[in-house]
Amino acid sequence: MASRCACVSARTVAVRPRVQHWHRPRRLVPPPSAAADDPPTPLAFDVVLYRDAGFPGTDAPRDGAPSAGTVASRSGSPCSLGAVMDVDPERGACSVTPLCEEPETGVWLESHVRPRVSVRMEDVLAVVAADFAQRMAPDRVSNPHGEHAEDFWEIVGEVPEGVRRGDE
Repeated sequence: MASRCACVSARTVAVRPRVQHWHRPRRLVPPPSAAADDPPTPLAFDVVLYRDAGFPGTDAPRDGAPSAGTVASRSGSPCSLGAVMDVDPERGACSVTPLCEEPETGVWLESHVRPRVSVRMEDVLAVVAADFAQRMAPDRVSNPHGEHAEDFWEIVGEVPEGVRRGDE
């Protein structure tokens, strides 16, 4: 009973109980707005857009500049979406599980090919609005009774061009 504790006392003469509040509910002060040039600060279970340094085959222009409307890292390789599993502020990095898009449904699943990576905070471009859910694993051979679930994310907004979508 933290800040909204109440004590109800009844008098023998009165029919209605009297409510006494021990603590007044406190108003939350809105946090100060961050500067426009500050990098986003991801938390655990956020979906982030990050620079994908390990992408081998890229179709970026020779000068390294991305075409209009696409996102790319400094090296010209595409960026990826990933789910943050752990944040280490002392190292300035976060542990990210890469996500890949399922073409049939448009939802984003954990990659089974690409391993979990450690991403520096300066390589995180944005925290993406996404809805997390779970569904029954579709493999009926290893999951005959429907007991296993897989995590998936639905991206709320538009995913920019140049984001790695496949599980290669």
